[in-house]
Formats: sequence, structure tokens, C-alpha cells
Amino acid sequence: MSMRKGMMHTIEAIFAILIIMSFLLILRTKLQPAEDTGREQAIALQALQALDQQGLLRSYAIDENHLGMNTQAHAVVPTELNHTTRLCYSGDRCIGDALPDRNVFTASYIIAGNSTYFKPAQVLLHIWR
Repeated sequence: MSMRKGMMHTIEAIFAILIIMSFLLILRTKLQPAEDTGREQAIALQALQALDQQGLLRSYAIDENHLGMNTQAHAVVPTELNHTTRLCYSGDRCIGDALPDRNVFTASYIIAGNSTYFKPAQVLLHIWR
């Protein structure tokens, strides 16, 4: 009788392990990270750095001209990627287009203004396929 109880506990333990392993396998497949995450973010950051080196980032941010910045970003973002820019100011006020319903990779730059005008802003460049 105790031999049967031992076998039943062993079988129950095997079933419990199988159920847990199945759950973890299903959970793992659903939580797969987006591929090339680092590549898109690196491209977005390089594009913002290029715009800053050209002296364009600050002027567009101070003028609150996200469309002009978007046009300039078009020249530095590879053509196979879609992009949009957003400008965020104090008080959670942001100017820019709505983001698509897909994986979007973002790089951000924080600027304080230029040499004569203090206007802190966060410049966001969003990239997606």
C-alpha cells in the first residue's frame, strides 16, 4: 500500500513538472524580444547626434518646429526605416505625430536651449520598420 502511495506521488510530481515546463515554454515564446533592438536604437541616436552636430537640433526645438526636424531627420535615417520626431517641454507638453501600433525604437536628446535662450526640451526620434 505504501509502495502505491509512493508511485502516485512520483506520478503527481512528474505531471506537475510537465505542467510547469509547458507554462514556462509558452510564456517564453510570447515574451520574445523584438529583433535588432540595439540596431534601431543606435541608428536613432546616431541620427540625433548628426542633427546636433549640424546645429539643427536646438533651433528646431526652440522654434517648436517638429515638422522641420522631421524633414531633416529624413536625410539621416536610412530609407528602409520609418520615423517621426517629438518635442517635449516642461509640463508634459509634447508636439509631434502619434506613434504607430507596432514596435517603435526611441532615442532621446535633452537640450537646455542655445547660447542666448533657455528653453529646456527633450527631442525624441522614433524609428520603426
